[in-house]
Amino acid sequence: MSRSLLASVLDGCSPLTLVDVGASGGPAPYWNKLGGNLRVVLFEPDPRAVQALQQEAPSNTIVLNSALSDSRRPVRFNLCRKQEVSSALLPNRDFLKRYPAAERFTVESTVDVEAETGDGQLGKAGISSVDFVKLDTEGFEWPILQGAGSALAQTIGAQVEVAFQPMRQGQVLFPRICEHLEGCGFQLMDLRWNYWRRSAVRPMSGKGQLIWADALFLRTPETLLAGKQATVDRLTCAFVLYHLFGYADLADHLLADDTAASLLGNSSTTTLRDTHQRLSAHWRVPPFRGRGRLAGWARNFAAWLYAGDTIQEDKTLGNLNIYSR
Repeated sequence: MSRSLLASVLDGCSPLTLVDVGASGGPAPYWNKLGGNLRVVLFEPDPRAVQALQQEAPSNTIVLNSALSDSRRPVRFNLCRKQEVSSALLPNRDFLKRYPAAERFTVESTVDVEAETGDGQLGKAGISSVDFVKLDTEGFEWPILQGAGSALAQTIGAQVEVAFQPMRQGQVLFPRICEHLEGCGFQLMDLRWNYWRRSAVRPMSGKGQLIWADALFLRTPETLLAGKQATVDRLTCAFVLYHLFGYADLADHLLADDTAASLLGNSSTTTLRDTHQRLSAHWRVPPFRGRGRLAGWARNFAAWLYAGDTIQEDKTLGNLNIYSR
């Protein structure tokens, strides 16, 4: 997928706004495809990560050293041995000790921070529109979602780290988060799974236990067009996000809708349809006898390669590799 094609689609529109909460390490590389037509707001409460983010932030990025929650209140942030797993929730030691490398969750120090709602912080930063939200807050996603109702009401998509097992004390698990987001008008599109094994075992012993995942939620064309917020900018951003995550069928359905075509106008519709055709063109293997058997062999071979690992993860979110540049 061409970066220049997606970036050019947004020419003349407001920049697509990404809000990344728990932004240690910065946005994923695939957001680079949007170039200067992307506006990024990074929230990171860990002072160890904020300095690096501020030093590396390009001109289109705002870095806020802030914790988010469901209200304005003090929050004790637990700084763990591995910086990326630090959280406002304490680790659930009884659960974690069943698995190797549990020591990375060891709390080495704490810092008290004043948390505020996402809506409040975005308002203070002058951010009036949000197109995509990414939450990776190590178990604290639920309070943050509760404090970002206004932002979620206009957001087209969300990537939320969700847990299927109680990794942290008081953590809200996947079913409740999924139900909440679906109630906000999103639909679950994909889960990027992460499995843990209790020990390294060879020969191949299959998957470990499902522990957590990155969940991708999107508003479908029907939802976008049913509301009162179906503007040219919003539909264009939806088109870009559909293609960014590899859902060409959603982009196709959006462009086929007469209401969308009327709102976009002839010029924009023609441009988007041309871009859609170019982005959707790809080389594929034609059907042949034994194709399914070959695909099964490839999956089994990949599983064998990682058979001895105690942590196994899916590296694809939607229809893109999360490490692709």
